[in-house]
Amino acid sequence: PLPSNIDDECEAKFAFEAAAKVISNHEAIASDCSNKDPKSQVHISRSGSEVIADVLLSYIASLLMNEGDKAIEFVQSEHLQLPAIEDGDKADMAQAARTVASRLCVPRDMSAPAAKVLRTVLLAVAVKLD
Repeated sequence: PLPSNIDDECEAKFAFEAAAKVISNHEAIASDCSNKDPKSQVHISRSGSEVIADVLLSYIASLLMNEGDKAIEFVQSEHLQLPAIEDGDKADMAQAARTVASRLCVPRDMSAPAAKVLRTVLLAVAVKLD
């Protein structure tokens, strides 16, 4: 389950804003969250695979676009279908999700409501991958 301080309020426009940022910046995000030698926020663990991070980002963007205002509710439901990856890659994908959630910067990256939606979805997916 998600932390109790996370609510399931989500407006479609913020889900779409988050998806648009993930799509337009996916290469840089995947590279950053798997960077073995980060220059900032070195205390944040990184994913071991840029490819797995890229699969995660495509999945998250698709989920946000398809579910819109139901994205948060959907990721917390039993209907969530995780990406088809090897069991050995699940922990790496969960780490990528947590890294992206930790590295979001408001308002540099997106509005606060869009970041809240993206963080909530990323963390819910990470929990389901664990």
